[in-house]
Amino acid sequence: MCVGSAGTGKTTIVKALYGAAMSRGESVSIIDPNGALGGFFPNDLDAYLWDRIAHKKSGLLVLDDADSYVPKIAGKDSPWRQIWLRNRHLKTDVLVSARRPASLDPLMLSNCDKLFVFATSRADRPGIKRLEEIAPGITIPTEPYRFIAWSPKTLTGDAQHGLVHRAGGFSLDQEGDE
Repeated sequence: MCVGSAGTGKTTIVKALYGAAMSRGESVSIIDPNGALGGFFPNDLDAYLWDRIAHKKSGLLVLDDADSYVPKIAGKDSPWRQIWLRNRHLKTDVLVSARRPASLDPLMLSNCDKLFVFATSRADRPGIKRLEEIAPGITIPTEPYRFIAWSPKTLTGDAQHGLVHRAGGFSLDQEGDE
């Protein structure tokens, strides 16, 4: 999952991650309401997800700008809840990008394997507060193209700092040094 304000590098890192999946021969589906990643946006997104679940379509599912369409709380009978809870059994990896983490379902965050946190505006800070409470040693970047990569499942402050390259791709700093 990649979270951060507009213009901080989320799209670049998402492209690098789904590009790596494609080069490994994985199937990639991109839900893209703004066309930034060249994906598509189905007329009935819930029906699309139920079809994906029913047919156990494997591969990478990219949800770009997810905070603009993913429900804040997935209901018990929601396809979103199935995606968050059963993605491993469905052989589906989910890559989410969002500007406003406070707008996302907490279930999504709690089932996230890796979180890339970019600079956020003051308005977006409440969504990052939980991360800071769980891992008090983490410092959220303030500069564009800088991020921290962290695994929420470890419940520790261990994070790596990284840099998104404007020409594409990203790198992680050694030992978390900047």
